[in-house]
Amino acid sequence: MKVPGHNTTDYLRRHHADLLPKLRFIKVDAEGFDLAVVETLVPLIEAHRPFLQVEVFSLKRSLPGYREKLIGFLQGLGYELRKADAGPPFEGTSITAANLSQWNGYDVFCIPR
Repeated sequence: MKVPGHNTTDYLRRHHADLLPKLRFIKVDAEGFDLAVVETLVPLIEAHRPFLQVEVFSLKRSLPGYREKLIGFLQGLGYELRKADAGPPFEGTSITAANLSQWNGYDVFCIPR
């Protein structure tokens, strides 16, 4: 299925620049393309340091090395990564290279350091 893409950073800067200082949370759920989406959001992430929630796609449907790239990228942005548990405060088990494949599919709650 083809889905039109839009540059979220440019859109928000053009249409809602006044609200960007209040940006506190970004959730990405792109069915295995979360890394590509987060990469386009780096200017917003670096400028505003919001909390992030990102999907780690199922093991069977992910490309080899994808999880490592996603987790490494998020850590490289200066985030502490936790498995997103249901309900506040969403901060479950710490995600590391050693346990990132322990679960099939899950969300990661990213806390700015």
